Amino acid sequence: MTRSANLIFRVFLLSLLICVAPALAQNTQKPASPNPATDATWTKKFAVSFNPQQAAGEQGQKNIIIDPRFEPLLKASFPQRQWFWHEHGRLVSMDSLIYSSIATGGDVLLDEGRYVTIDGCYVGICDVVRGMLWIDTGIKPANMIFVSTQLVSGDGPERYQLWIFSSRKLDWQHLPPAFSTSLPRWLCNIETPGYNAGNGYNLRFVLANIVQPNGVIEDISPETLHIRTLVIGTTKTGAKQ
Repeated sequence: MTRSANLIFRVFLLSLLICVAPALAQNTQKPASPNPATDATWTKKFAVSFNPQQAAGEQGQKNIIIDPRFEPLLKASFPQRQWFWHEHGRLVSMDSLIYSSIATGGDVLLDEGRYVTIDGCYVGICDVVRGMLWIDTGIKPANMIFVSTQLVSGDGPERYQLWIFSSRKLDWQHLPPAFSTSLPRWLCNIETPGYNAGNGYNLRFVLANIVQPNGVIEDISPETLHIRTLVIGTTKTGAKQ
């Protein structure tokens, strides 16, 4: 082989290695494994199908919140911060807020063999802070929505604000149908046909906010969620950032 031919051959081999090496490196990399903390299928074993004849607090096993998998599930599913609840002068984390807001009483319900709803309230102030955690166990990572009530300060009848935190981008115009069923049932909306009003919370809302996973807050009207409000007359339904 002549010197020039040998040089050309070496250049060819070098070019071949440059092209093939990245592909070989990709083939040797292991595929990313899903985060086991966001698999919520285990929560179904604590839940029971909704029975309107049973009293609140008698449906499902509330010790779900002390299961060692519960806190990692909350931490992995809710990356955003909350801006309304303080303890000892500091805003608490999302997982702490959720845990505290459903720590007392309530039910663990299962709908359609897939959707788990955990209901409860904050120890000592159940008349102010109540929470509901809705879980779609049929997908991985699980889709989770946490809802909490907050008393609005002011004179006159008690009015409340509803905070909605989602683990995935939530479209207020196309809410998950199963969530749209669980929310009024939890709130004991008297406009919900066929629902036993003794099993929920009869609150009046004037404000509602969705907090997306990236922290963006969207203001929506209570009518959008089909919940009652003290506002008299027509309120424009919509959202803003």
